[in-house]
Amino acid sequence: MNDRREFLKSAATGAALLGSSRIGLASMLAQHPETGKSRVVVARDTALHGTGSQPDEKRVLDLLDRAMAAYTGREKPVEAWRRMVPPDILKNR
Repeated sequence: MNDRREFLKSAATGAALLGSSRIGLASMLAQHPETGKSRVVVARDTALHGTGSQPDEKRVLDLLDRAMAAYTGREKPVEAWRRMVPPDILKNR
């Protein structure tokens, strides 16, 4: 991501996808009975910013992949993303 505007567009698109009732996080949550407990995953990388003020994009993506795998309980990040994003959405990208 080169600038804040691009980041905000990506974040808004992601939020819209997650908010849809037929795909993503919303559908996954609808499949599980409410237990009254939340699941939180904290992902950290001390070298995320490196020497500059901008975060290293590859490290950000790796951090997000690890967080998604931990959140979904999957061993591989690609399995986690497949669980969260339906194939028809990924096909259009």
